[in-house]
Amino acid sequence: FDTYGTRVVVTFDQATNQGASVDMKCTGLLSSLSLSQLASDTTTVQCVWNSKTQLVVVLGSGATLVPKGSLTFKGGVVRSANLISPFMSETPVSVGMPADPVAPVISLIGPTVIDACASMTLYASGVSIRPLRYQWSSSTDMDLDSYLRNLPPSSELDFDVGTPELGQADRAYTISVKAVDFLGVSSKAVSLTVYKQSQPAPTVVFSPPSQSILRSQALTISGVAAFSACPIPRDPLVFSWRLGSGPALSVSAQAVMAAERSPQLYLPANSLAAGATYEFILRLQVATDASKFSEGTFTVTVGRQPVMAKIAGGGSVVRSVMSSWSLDASGSVDLDLANLPSSQQNLVFSWSCQYVAADGSSSPCADSEGNAWVPGTGPVLQVAADSLPSTPDSSSYVFTVAARDAAGVKAASYA
Repeated sequence: FDTYGTRVVVTFDQATNQGASVDMKCTGLLSSLSLSQLASDTTTVQCVWNSKTQLVVVLGSGATLVPKGSLTFKGGVVRSANLISPFMSETPVSVGMPADPVAPVISLIGPTVIDACASMTLYASGVSIRPLRYQWSSSTDMDLDSYLRNLPPSSELDFDVGTPELGQADRAYTISVKAVDFLGVSSKAVSLTVYKQSQPAPTVVFSPPSQSILRSQALTISGVAAFSACPIPRDPLVFSWRLGSGPALSVSAQAVMAAERSPQLYLPANSLAAGATYEFILRLQVATDASKFSEGTFTVTVGRQPVMAKIAGGGSVVRSVMSSWSLDASGSVDLDLANLPSSQQNLVFSWSCQYVAADGSSSPCADSEGNAWVPGTGPVLQVAADSLPSTPDSSSYVFTVAARDAAGVKAASYA
């Protein structure tokens, strides 16, 4: 696996013929059983040759492949680049752990103040390409710790009315959780301290307690005040918002949040950063008694949208070898930054060229003297006159562009 567990990098011990194929759907290389482990929709799996010795398998949604599993290559497809060695027979390849795996990052939300009549629910969440397993504990109470460690690995922790597991009032309890991903890599533990008070007070409730959105979507958070189950007067309440964690908000978004005095918060589209997790805190207090207050935390996870590579002009063109011409991929877009001009999206481009003969075989493009023809970089590929020889009938040159975000956090898109 690669660092993030989203791709499998297969390295061969010598240069190969790259399966003599330009098909990126993996169906020509891998067995149907292997494909079924790579995505719930196997048509979304991509096989991309980085070089003659390295194949990258890009997993899709619903992948089930895990370390110590295997991928089986079809026989009769891959052989040495010099065509001397025979074709590789049907071969299972063991899949190992990433050399440098990235631990999942999680957050924990719930009330920080409860009273003796309240119930309580804590929610853990994290960004991971597959479901996480959660493990709960407490560092401040041995009985509570024993109870938590024997719970099923759920992301939600529920306490009944009166929170009997928190045995004493007017003291604080620290509850921690960590998560383990499908690679077996554990997150750092995150903690929430809950103060159980004997005097009743209203609490903040979010339903649902978290939300996943895209950068291009507006954010609306709605909280409500839940009054104590204890018999107390319902006095007027005062609300305020602040950012608990996450990247800094824009000046305009900060101004909106600072001015909001209701339990609802609205931020317009493109206010948050793709790939980030935010915690927004809503504080309420009794208008006539500032000592009676509580806070609730709402977690927002901003997903990443892919890069979409695009070559202008359709899927095929006819050009004269006597003229200079170009292919333009400047219309490619990072969907998280689609509101910005293409020049500000920081995309990186690389081009490749394959000559496909009439019999379907392929080879890297070469000039009229048989030397390797190396395409340039950048969004526009310039092809000089007479740099490539003419193609016989039913043969062609196949150009592929790979568009990536400059930070390298997203999978490359190919067109």
